[in-house]
Amino acid sequence: MLNDGNKFPDRECTSFSPHTKVSKIEDIIKLASYTILQWIPLLTPKELLASANGHCICLPYSQLYVRFLYKCSLGIKIDIADLIFELSKIERRTCLDLTASLASWGALCQE
Repeated sequence: MLNDGNKFPDRECTSFSPHTKVSKIEDIIKLASYTILQWIPLLTPKELLASANGHCICLPYSQLYVRFLYKCSLGIKIDIADLIFELSKIERRTCLDLTASLASWGALCQE
């Protein structure tokens, strides 16, 4: 999967560290041990604000994304192919965009 940048550029907060150029993300990912991952639901616009390593992004609120972020925060290895298998096209794209954003922020290590 190629990372062509953040798919939500109008929603990204100011960065404190530069983006990492990512050309490929492996199927199995894990949160890097030095990363602090945070997220909070925004109830009024029904969005989810996620942040890591000085970067943040707003996504449409979904329990799927909350579960994904929760598993990441526990240090669980996640198989992206299994995760997106049963998703709708829009959910799949958003989940892949979130993964690409986390990778470009240096928040993921590949296992």
